[in-house]
Amino acid sequence: MTMTTSRPKASELSVRLGSSWKTHGGEMYDVKESYVHPKYVRITKVNDVGLVKLYSPLRFSARILPISIVAREERLPANQAAIVSGWGKLREGGPSATFLQSSTIKTIAMKLCLNSGLDRNPIDPASMFCAGSFIQPSPDACQGDSGGPIVSEGVLIGVVSWGLGCARGNFPGVYSRLAQPLIWDWVHAHVTRNIDNNVTQ
Repeated sequence: MTMTTSRPKASELSVRLGSSWKTHGGEMYDVKESYVHPKYVRITKVNDVGLVKLYSPLRFSARILPISIVAREERLPANQAAIVSGWGKLREGGPSATFLQSSTIKTIAMKLCLNSGLDRNPIDPASMFCAGSFIQPSPDACQGDSGGPIVSEGVLIGVVSWGLGCARGNFPGVYSRLAQPLIWDWVHAHVTRNIDNNVTQ
């Protein structure tokens, strides 16, 4: 299974693994099913997490590797370095990337996040965290990166959820917090159920 946000439908998805190019290379997998967190709220993006199940098992290799997910309820300290990646827009209103882009950003204390310009949209401290910078321009995810990973020290800590524009000062990016028990338990249940089914089959 692979992780994303709550928006994609299975019929709209395919998965390319083992390539940094958006349109070629690596291996393609068809998506069998997609799952949306049952407590996802579309308007506020609370619990913005989804999973996709592939038709065939992954073939791991030097270029296709699993990743560990953050521990349940693990605290996320401020100013922790993390890498966000994706094929979203190269700049706000600009073209989308054809080659995988990545940026090193830092997590932001929730107090600063709540007091940033993002306060015009609700921030849910339980299921979200902020990362980026208050300096413009700053490294940031952009449109088309939603559902992509944010990784710290080799561990998946969240997925790209939403933001106001791209790389704007005072508007850090907002990410779904995978350590939140409501999210973590749901992901764990789906993944372990899928593993058990594969073993029994």
